[in-house]
Amino acid sequence: MLFKVSVYKSPDWQRLTKSEKAVVSNLVSRADETKTCYPKIKTIAKDMSLHKDTVATAIKGLSEKFPEFKTRRMDTSSIYDVSRWIPDDNGGTPNPRVGGRGNPRVLNR
Repeated sequence: MLFKVSVYKSPDWQRLTKSEKAVVSNLVSRADETKTCYPKIKTIAKDMSLHKDTVATAIKGLSEKFPEFKTRRMDTSSIYDVSRWIPDDNGGTPNPRVGGRGNPRVLNR
């Protein structure tokens, strides 16, 4: 699903490093209708021509700034919640909600 990206309007955008902004942009472009995605760090790094350590550091920084950003799925990859940087369904400002999705497949850590 393609979203009209409005990350630049997000009040959080100014707090992010360049690599965090790049990772957020990549993840927003991958988001599904639930405004989540779950690519591997290696996949993100390859798509963006960045070293995987740079991507991992950016994801760690995003997780520290926004605890709801990353959750761990049981025995598989992480889920990234990018709803903070995607406008709501009415085209308004991004949703800065806090908390997980309540998805039973997710093991919150």
